[in-house]
Parts: sequence; structure tokens; C-alpha cells
Amino acid sequence: MPSKDPTHVGSAFADLHGRACALAVPDVPDRLLLREHIVQVDIGGFQQERGHRQRLRFDIVLEVAKASLPPGGAGDDMDQVLSYDQMVWAIEDALAQERLELLETLAERIALRVLQPPQALRAFVRIQKLDRGNGALGVEILRRRSDAPQEQAPKPLLRPILFYLPQGAQQTPHLSAWLDQMAQRRAPLILCPEAHDLPRPRVGDTGAQHHIDLLALDQSGLALAGRDRRLTAVASQTELAWHIRHLRPCVWLPARMSLNAADPCKHTQGAPLTLWLADLLSARMIVAVDASLAATQVPVRHHAATAMTLPPDVA
Repeated sequence: MPSKDPTHVGSAFADLHGRACALAVPDVPDRLLLREHIVQVDIGGFQQERGHRQRLRFDIVLEVAKASLPPGGAGDDMDQVLSYDQMVWAIEDALAQERLELLETLAERIALRVLQPPQALRAFVRIQKLDRGNGALGVEILRRRSDAPQEQAPKPLLRPILFYLPQGAQQTPHLSAWLDQMAQRRAPLILCPEAHDLPRPRVGDTGAQHHIDLLALDQSGLALAGRDRRLTAVASQTELAWHIRHLRPCVWLPARMSLNAADPCKHTQGAPLTLWLADLLSARMIVAVDASLAATQVPVRHHAATAMTLPPDVA
């Protein structure tokens, strides 16, 4: 008589999402999927594997608490949910630590990494070697949030350099040269421009005026991003995280993040908003042209980044 156990061999070789469904718990949570993510890696305990990259295929199913969005998805905000990139970054981080012999060790590190965010509940991780024989050899593990030592925080983002640009500096002919020099530092770069001094609506409602003034900053950011093809205008913390991770320079549009933040910045000028973002991202430093920033220590909770004027060779 066939077993009614959900782990019965009938589902043992299903795709990983099928396995997760077979092992579903009551009140099934949402699931994030990463399928057939292939990376070439130097891994393995056999001597013939050392010094030779082989293809690994990664599949991850991450069960998360149901997204806390308003009914009907009216709160379509990527910063309110767990990013799919977390799974890819967990793989990259685990592979970057050291050369490993066992897939089991690699799977364990990936599972514990993706289980760090508070929304994560269970992680199914399957890793297969594709170049060892005619088939795929691998391992699959299931880990729960209770298995992850929560006192170990996730690996922090790279600490970016924030580049504050007042109105006059935004038209500089040296923008491309600045980007070239910053790229040589191999550090994430976020440009934070001041709003252009242009006519804007003036209204009696304080909240509406605050929003209008923030949108003026966004307009300046969009104009600046259009001056160099390497720059992307970025409005959300999830997008910022992606650009920081991949060392892609970007221009911050502050309106969305400032308006939606639990602890928003009360200012609508570029300088205090740049300091607010530096605190949020634990920035390495602020490179500033404006004299009001040049002579002070940036007051932040988690670090002490020294604000500084432009170096002579890029001024």
C-alpha cells in the first residue's frame, strides 16, 4: 500500500518547488523561487577537481511570511517585500568565502544566509554538479528559520561613497572624469544632486509643499542621470542595494524613500537628505563641493564618515 507520507519517493525527484509543495505546512506562506541558476565554481574533494571550474546548478525555494501589502496589491512597493536578489547574493557570498570541498557545506551556508531576513521561514536548497558524469550529482537540504543563528547579521552591503552636488556643480564638464576616477576606487557611487533653482508651485498645505519640493530634487536627479550613460536614476532602497552590490553608479531620487520611510527626513534640501541617506546606508564618506559640508564630521548612528571637498585633480 503506497505511503501517504508527503516525503514519499513519488515527490523525491520532483522539481524543488514541487518538493516544497509536498512538504507544505498549514497556512502555506508565499514562496520565492530561484531555478536553474548556473555558476562555474572550483569545488570538490577529489584531486582532479582542484583548479578546474565546473558547473553548479542552484535551485532555491524560500518560503516567506505573506507580504504585508494592502488588499488588491495597492501598495506595489518593492521595498515592502523580500528581494529575489537575496538568493543570488547568498550564493555569491558563500562562494566568495573560501574554496569548499562539499556541496553540503555550501548548501548549509546558503540556506542560513537566506533565512536571515525576518520575513524568511523555510529554505529549500538544491545544488547539483553538472560536469561529473552523464547526469547531475547533488544535494538538497531543508532548513527552517529556527536553524539560523539570528545573532549573526547578514553580510552588510558595501559602504558606498555619496557625492553631493549643489546646483552649480551639476553642469560641470568634468562629470565623466569624476565617474572615471571613482570607478578606479572599486567603490559604489551614489550621486545626490541639489534641486535646481527653478520656479515651482507654492501651496498652503505643508504636506503637499513638502512633496512638491522633494519632486524638484527628483527632477534634478533625472536631469543629471541623463548626462552620462553609466548613470541610472534610482528611487527605491531595493534598487540602491542592487547598484551598490554591483558597483554601478547611480543618481538618487529621494522623494519616494523620504516620503515612505518609517523615520523620514524632515528636510527637502539635498544636503541634509544626503546626510540622511549616508546614515541609512552606512556610507564610507560624502564627497562634497558645498562648503557647509566640507568642514564637519557627518553625524550618523553607525559610522563616522568624513565629509570632504573634491580632490584637486577632479575639481
